[in-house]
Amino acid sequence: MGTGFSVRNNGPLPLTIVSVASVGTESPAMLAQLDPVLPPVGQMFLPDRSRPFAPIELAAGEEATIYLVGKIRGCDAVRGNWGAGTGVRFTVARITVRWLLLSTVVELPLRDQLQVDAPAEGRCS
Repeated sequence: MGTGFSVRNNGPLPLTIVSVASVGTESPAMLAQLDPVLPPVGQMFLPDRSRPFAPIELAAGEEATIYLVGKIRGCDAVRGNWGAGTGVRFTVARITVRWLLLSTVVELPLRDQLQVDAPAEGRCS
């Protein structure tokens, strides 16, 4: 499960997307996390053919697509913290952008929010 978004450089100078936060890794009790990935070069996104995120340089007018793939962090995160029928919804992506010598973190609302639900009772052992 995942969602994607595009970043476009509307400015006159190049910029670099330095990183995309792995949202959900802030707490060991968090049910799920989103890992940033990129589609194969020149191809459509397929989850099993994605590649890890690497910094992206965008010239003026260029655009890049980034995907966030959701996954349950593991049974230890679920046990004692999350019950069947509960879940977590991700609504923003946090990216770090560098323009010249200035770096800033930008929160981008996700057009398609991503919901990751806890597994049913007995499905996480």
